[in-house]
Amino acid sequence: MFNLERVKTFFRRRRLPPGEMEQLYQIEKTNRLHLLELAKEHGPVFKSAFGDLFHVSIIGLSRCRRFLKENKDRVRPYTIQVAHLIPHGFMRQMEGDVHAHYRRVLLNSLRENAAVDLNADLERCVLDELKHYRENLTVKGAYGPQLFLSSLSEIATKMLIRIFFGARKGTTQLDELFAGFHALGPQGVVWNPGERQEIAFKALTAMIRAQLLRQHKDGDGLALCAHAKDMLDETMLGNMIYMVEMGRYDIKALFRWLSKYGSEHPEFMERIAAEEHTSGTARSFTETFVMETLRTDQSERLMRIAEEDIVFDRYIIPKAAMIRLCMWEAHHSEKAFSDPFAFKPDRFLKGDPDQDTFSPFGLGHHRCPLAQTTIEVATVFIRILAKEYTVTAKGNDKPVRGAYHWEPSPNFYIELTPKSAVHVTTA
Repeated sequence: MFNLERVKTFFRRRRLPPGEMEQLYQIEKTNRLHLLELAKEHGPVFKSAFGDLFHVSIIGLSRCRRFLKENKDRVRPYTIQVAHLIPHGFMRQMEGDVHAHYRRVLLNSLRENAAVDLNADLERCVLDELKHYRENLTVKGAYGPQLFLSSLSEIATKMLIRIFFGARKGTTQLDELFAGFHALGPQGVVWNPGERQEIAFKALTAMIRAQLLRQHKDGDGLALCAHAKDMLDETMLGNMIYMVEMGRYDIKALFRWLSKYGSEHPEFMERIAAEEHTSGTARSFTETFVMETLRTDQSERLMRIAEEDIVFDRYIIPKAAMIRLCMWEAHHSEKAFSDPFAFKPDRFLKGDPDQDTFSPFGLGHHRCPLAQTTIEVATVFIRILAKEYTVTAKGNDKPVRGAYHWEPSPNFYIELTPKSAVHVTTA
């Protein structure tokens, strides 16, 4: 039976999170520590504004995990809108049995494809493009920052195409797919795909289907693994295409941070160069360098939209509010990591921290299934960079808040001196 007094009592005991309705995006551009400062002032749950949206920040990985567990049916991920291209939409937004099915198909494909030794092919992607980058940098009129971005994008795209669709370096298959992804997003991820992306997406889908028929059982890649099990329907294929599309942007960004820290820490690059590449279970120093880069800069936040009014930790989060689950701030907590603003890869040599201390690939049932793949391709990149070149930073100004994430300075790029040339000179 409806009880008006009980409803009034319920809302009297709860209020909006503390904080001012300041425009967070504008303030963050000049102060990356602002959310940590607000948490000290207001506690781990506080409000602000983000454009026209009511914005709530939540600090602390265990608290964020609890929020997702308690409210998984009341929030939706804030991510790229591709429902008009892909039946059932993007995996990040799926829920229930549909999400479980497609995640299982992807994980099974990853396990089956793990038997394929991709290392030589991935290394070749890095070696060839870094060589081209170094040569092009000497051309009169070359603009280093843009050339560097383009080269990193090409490396990331070709590595992911190799993993997902089995296309090897130097083949027509790789060239066709690379051109297809360039058409899908020549300047980066298109957040709201339109007619141009729809045409490019359909062309990519048809191209991949035709390539799979030619490959039969002679190829590899995640798509072929799913295809062989009759599990590569339009939803799974569409998701794989957009995993590459989103992933190549994120991995390019990770490569930029790796290059920046590599140029700033030549002593770490020498350790990486001297390290023997093994496939053991223990973390290599190279992998810890990647993990420290993920902790320090690459992992920032998860975004959700409230589908209804939510009560969390005694606060009301109204329907349609944007909710930020703060990863970067959690990874810079002194309780989680000693000297958290210093770049110290050795901190991960003792083992992986628990999920309430370090969680660079998400939380809950939407945690990125390609976490280990990301670490592997990043490890290949920084290992080749360290073994083959002495790296010198140019334009290494302060990081900036880009369109989606924090990034190294737009003026940043690297100069590469082949170590073979150094050895010849000093012999």
